[in-house]
Amino acid sequence: MYTARKKIQKEKGLEPSEFEDSVAQKLEENGNQELKSELKDLYINNAVQMDIAGNRKAVVIHVPYRLRKAFKKIHVRLVRELEKKFSGKDVVIVATRRIVRPPKKGSAVQRPRTRTLTAVHDGILEDVVYPAEIVGKRIRYRLDGAKVIKIFLDPKERNNTEYKLETFSAVYRRLCGKDVAFEYPIPLLGTIFLDPKERNNTEYKLETFSAVYRRLCGKDVAFETKFIAFLKSFTHQSLHDSNLETAGCMKLVWKAPATARRTW
Repeated sequence: MYTARKKIQKEKGLEPSEFEDSVAQKLEENGNQELKSELKDLYINNAVQMDIAGNRKAVVIHVPYRLRKAFKKIHVRLVRELEKKFSGKDVVIVATRRIVRPPKKGSAVQRPRTRTLTAVHDGILEDVVYPAEIVGKRIRYRLDGAKVIKIFLDPKERNNTEYKLETFSAVYRRLCGKDVAFEYPIPLLGTIFLDPKERNNTEYKLETFSAVYRRLCGKDVAFETKFIAFLKSFTHQSLHDSNLETAGCMKLVWKAPATARRTW
């Protein structure tokens, strides 16, 4: 236990809790020798356990800000090992950050940009979803004044992070008091205009066509049966177009670019 205590250094000389001792012990007893050597000079500040929806639990580990880059180098392997030890619990690693109040008017002291409320919340958000990168953000304001934040993550790390999306939302809400929803963006191909001659036979299946094409090619499209007489040219991608015609079972009239979807 004494050697495990070296793995946790709390501020102001506070004693670690029983749960924090157990986390430090698991860091010390890591069976992966390569990972153990990389953890030799690393330690954590504190650890807490959070309840997630559906009887799930998450272990949130806070690490020193100056050691955050070292932890990110071993993040995937470390989280995998800890989640094995904490059976059924998701592990999230976050750097310890502090918010500094803005200086008084006329003061010569300048506040570092990394210590502002916005910068700290953005930094925590990036830590929570790591190793996935944030590729987009959308904020919607409802009529009642409520704000809905959608965060779009890079699909490259989908296998490592998709099962923890609810955990990410719950942890970020607990740390920053903001409600966010996480999604993976689907590449938007545009609007597909189909020959209206078969409208009666296919219009009721337009949503099915979109779902089938998304499954086959991984792209999101919208189907319409409007006839636009002045459109003459096609844009062809042999594989995707053949899948489109198979999904739609009809002639492809015109494929609009993604930007055109907002025009009509």
